Amino acid sequence: MPRRAWEFNLPFIARLEPAHRGPLGRSGAMAELEPENLVGTVIKLAEKGPDLVFRLYESEGSPAKAIIRLPSEKLRRTVNVAPWEIKTVRISRSGKAREVNLLERP
Repeated sequence: MPRRAWEFNLPFIARLEPAHRGPLGRSGAMAELEPENLVGTVIKLAEKGPDLVFRLYESEGSPAKAIIRLPSEKLRRTVNVAPWEIKTVRISRSGKAREVNLLERP
């Protein structure tokens, strides 16, 4: 339920574009996160370097195995998340994933 509440209160803002040629389909996702008891709160470029940073938390008090997917990169990474834990994951352009602290340090 917390994930649905987050989506309701902070919806993504979409920008409509006229039809044009390109490699992308009519719909898609930059990133996907499973299972449902995990809530993604941040996707951003790292403060230093070209890596992506994902921040998520477990919302139901149950341990989980986070599955982070980047469909456009054909990338799938898993990370263990403890109950109620906030987790920050840094993924390099080569696909290496590592857990970092809130300052993006190992």
